[in-house]
Amino acid sequence: MSSRNRHLKFLTRKACTMATTSTKKITVKLLVDRTANEVLFVEAKKDFVDFLIGLLSLPLASVIQVLGKEKMVGALGELYESIGKLDQTYIHSSVNMSRVLNTAAALTFTPSPPQSEAKVDAIKYYSCYHRCTPLEITTHQGTLCSYCRNSMETAVTLVGANGGGEVVKASSDGEAGFVEGVVTYMVMDDLVVTPLSTISSIMVLKKFNIENFNCVDELVVDIGMEEGLELLRASLQSKTVLYDVFLSKRASKSNKQI
Repeated sequence: MSSRNRHLKFLTRKACTMATTSTKKITVKLLVDRTANEVLFVEAKKDFVDFLIGLLSLPLASVIQVLGKEKMVGALGELYESIGKLDQTYIHSSVNMSRVLNTAAALTFTPSPPQSEAKVDAIKYYSCYHRCTPLEITTHQGTLCSYCRNSMETAVTLVGANGGGEVVKASSDGEAGFVEGVVTYMVMDDLVVTPLSTISSIMVLKKFNIENFNCVDELVVDIGMEEGLELLRASLQSKTVLYDVFLSKRASKSNKQI
């Protein structure tokens, strides 16, 4: 394996690590227009969106260097802009997304050595002064206690199993990452990310002039290290990232069989 491919795999592994601590592959559902042979959108959970944001957090100057000096016309700009537009409701409570995006922008121009792990600020917890029973805690300082209606301003430390007074990192779904896992996300072919809703999916179907739903296929794919590497390459070189990674090979195989 060349040093170039080894470095790309290291960077992709880092993005995957930032998306999930699990060794399981990421699973997404593609909605495909079979007639036009194009990706309408991807239905994805937090692990895939975390992976995409992880790409923005990589030392992109180093990525571009090892990929070569091809003209960069990829979809990272669209991804960057769409993540910046996500409502704070969808952002993990421990993440300062402005800091993540500003760091990503800086790394585009300033090469820096890859780091082994992402740094995430510890979550801070608060309770009310009266310590009502049962005790309520929140990650948002100033929230009103539902019992005494006083502001929850008193800092609380969650003690780990070893009794060491360590702050326990947690989220509403028990996982780390960049976004919350309580919703499903829509990812477009150019990596624009938005929360998935009935209205948003209908708008996309109208955009592609889909009148006959019989021509729409659902394709479930698993994303591991190799697929992650292909997504990284395509995101820097194309605005049809999902098609290039998941459909172009299928189209080539179909043409060969004809």
